[in-house]
Amino acid sequence: MSNYYTHFSVFVELKNQQEKDWFKVHLNFMTLLEEKFFEESEMPEHYKDGQPISSEARLWEHVPGTEGDGEVWGFQYRIRDDRDDVWFYCEESGAPWQVAAVIHQFLKDMRPDTNDVFYVSWSDTCDKLKPDGFGGGTMSASKIGVGVCNHTDQEEYALAAEASPWK
Repeated sequence: MSNYYTHFSVFVELKNQQEKDWFKVHLNFMTLLEEKFFEESEMPEHYKDGQPISSEARLWEHVPGTEGDGEVWGFQYRIRDDRDDVWFYCEESGAPWQVAAVIHQFLKDMRPDTNDVFYVSWSDTCDKLKPDGFGGGTMSASKIGVGVCNHTDQEEYALAAEASPWK
């Protein structure tokens, strides 16, 4: 039996205290929902008639993998008062697409007038040497959306390339 892992570690640089506060509020809300099941009626400031009405609840509803119960976070994070950044990482295996979804919403909410793009690169590894055990890719997030390019996409790009400096 083999164990597969997805690893990443990225920082998001913050421009001001309001951006730091956005992450604190949104990520703390998502952590709260992961730790305990709440009926929507118990959270009237976040849900009305079964629909998310707060920015935090909308983010929770749109991050891939947060539906259902059980562990949903595919990453850990740290927000430190002595630094102007947020650190997203995974200790064992994680979900970089969730980080990209959070950053996408952050850019929509906090930097709507910019063309900022955030990248999270990941590696796929295995504890045994197996042909399918290694790979990786990059996700990009902007206020417009999220894009992905993984190791299987690279073959397509390589075959479509007209010129290569290594010919």
